[in-house]
Amino acid sequence: MVKYFTLVTAAAGQDAAKFRQWFLREHAPAMLRHCPRLRRFVVNLREPAPAIENMPRLEEAGGTRRRYQAAAQMWFDAADDFIDHARLYDSPTAGQAIGEALAARAGEVFTCRVTENVEKDAHPELAGERSVGIKMLTLAGWKPGLTDREGRLAWQVHAPLALRTHTGFSRYIRNVVEEWLTPGAPDYRGIAELQFLTVDDAIHRFFPTPAAARIIEFDTARWMVSYEGAYFAEYVLKK
Repeated sequence: MVKYFTLVTAAAGQDAAKFRQWFLREHAPAMLRHCPRLRRFVVNLREPAPAIENMPRLEEAGGTRRRYQAAAQMWFDAADDFIDHARLYDSPTAGQAIGEALAARAGEVFTCRVTENVEKDAHPELAGERSVGIKMLTLAGWKPGLTDREGRLAWQVHAPLALRTHTGFSRYIRNVVEEWLTPGAPDYRGIAELQFLTVDDAIHRFFPTPAAARIIEFDTARWMVSYEGAYFAEYVLKK
């Protein structure tokens, strides 16, 4: 299947919490009703980091701060099922209505096609409900001077190191950006999905020791630029 990520900010003046609820309760159901070729659909809504000492502070990593309020993950059998609106929507009227509603409430909307690399997947899914535990999304690019091929290879080599070091992962997925479909999109080259079953796993098994933190910092400093990281509530709306 072909996977897409859509990153969405709220329009200026929009209440962020109300926007997230609109996205989940109105926009997402409309997509499910009117996109017959949508095979799998996951909506992620931004939420604050748990107010617990020692939780990883992803937003302090540096880089841009667009503050995406929603991140939708969509899977289709073929690229044309998403790109061609005549195939994406069951009618032109539905497609226009969905597009206009999103444009009225959203600020920036960026969509990319990604290649999904599932490094670990032991996280339970509850259809239609908030997934248990904690989810982090990290938007990354390559260090200046690296080619796209070199950046991809470095991330691939990093993956087993991350699994050995971040022992609390219940899910680790590397989404390599193949192309951006919207003009003006930031130069993110990868989107990492990191999930933990419990807060304790995130606190004590993200970096189990100070040495583990140094190992990851040393490795990622060679190839990665972290643009933004945040916590999200995950809703698996179609499995």
